[in-house]
Amino acid sequence: MSLGTGMAQVIAFAALPILSRLYTPEDFAVLGIFVSVVSVFSIFGNGGYESAIMLPEEKEDRFSLLTFSFYSAIGVALLSLLSHFFLDHFNVLEKASLRVFYIIPFAVFFESAAQALKVWLNKEKKYKSLSKVRLFQALTTALVSLGMAYFTNLPFGLILGLLAGFMVKFFGYFIASSISFSRLLKPNFSKIKYNLNRFNQFVKFGIWGTSLNTISRQLPYFILPIYFGEYFTGQFSMSMKILMLPIGLVSVAVGDVYFEKANSAFQKGGTELAALTRKTFTNLSILAILMILVGIPLAPFAFTFVLGDQWTEAGRIAQFLLPWIALMFVSSPLSYLIDIHQKLKVQLFYNVLLFSFRFAVLLAGANLFSEMETIKYFGFGNTIFVAGFLFYLLKLANVRK
Repeated sequence: MSLGTGMAQVIAFAALPILSRLYTPEDFAVLGIFVSVVSVFSIFGNGGYESAIMLPEEKEDRFSLLTFSFYSAIGVALLSLLSHFFLDHFNVLEKASLRVFYIIPFAVFFESAAQALKVWLNKEKKYKSLSKVRLFQALTTALVSLGMAYFTNLPFGLILGLLAGFMVKFFGYFIASSISFSRLLKPNFSKIKYNLNRFNQFVKFGIWGTSLNTISRQLPYFILPIYFGEYFTGQFSMSMKILMLPIGLVSVAVGDVYFEKANSAFQKGGTELAALTRKTFTNLSILAILMILVGIPLAPFAFTFVLGDQWTEAGRIAQFLLPWIALMFVSSPLSYLIDIHQKLKVQLFYNVLLFSFRFAVLLAGANLFSEMETIKYFGFGNTIFVAGFLFYLLKLANVRK
């Protein structure tokens, strides 16, 4: 898992110094907003049940949840067209940039369905398939984005590359799952109803907690362009893109394996879950500390050297966000404990507080502070919140030391 995911991130990172010179900060701002819209709608794309696919022991029960996720993804994808009118009404983007948002439904469907398939493959322990598909997705995204810049005059090469990557991921996961398409067209409604009721906490509490977390994480992409312009939003987008690479490189791969193993350990009982969580936490914490010690002093220089002179501001932004991202690097895999223990009410309460903070600090910053001061307070507050959440996760796994 780490090898394939790592290679995928290497490809993404290798392409960035070229893309950062072929596309403008404004182009990356539009990409950031596009990704944010897809992320928000993709949460609802599976009705909140994608994580529940991991939990049933019977394969038929898991398949019924997967089938529901597919049909739900189609409906939400169609609704995602409303995002065009929302962005237009609040003047988040210029009219010319809004045209690309007509392809949002395709991106939402492919990403939503792929999320459900990923959990299915994870439960089946098809780690090699997951790894290969991630590698091909990264390669496709990079090649299409570069090709669009070199061979066409279209301004949305980054977004078209992203969409191509989503398509490769969906079809790759679907082929690896060995699921018959005709079987999906004949859903077992009684089985679906039974499992939707069985895991109804995921839609009652889980989906709202997850959606609030995702929406609040995407808030900068909706608020920053209105008050500070597309240029600064593009700098923020590039900073986040670079900082999230370690999470994609290690944390996601660790999280997928941890979810399956932690779920098995929880069902067996005993101290195995605590031991697994302690080991995962310790190893990721060492890497997170290195990220902070090396990243904070070197970020402005590294961004300018690798990406070009126009991205110095992104490096300064990264200095304020690194402690938060480093803690996310550790907590992200362990957050599956919420699903395993079905502590979705707690997650909802936490995300309500987190959303309230993020919205308040961005709005206050837009009216009272400079753009850099706003990012500084945003990063510091997120660090405090994630640290508290991480301690709760360790307690949930009975890690006492």
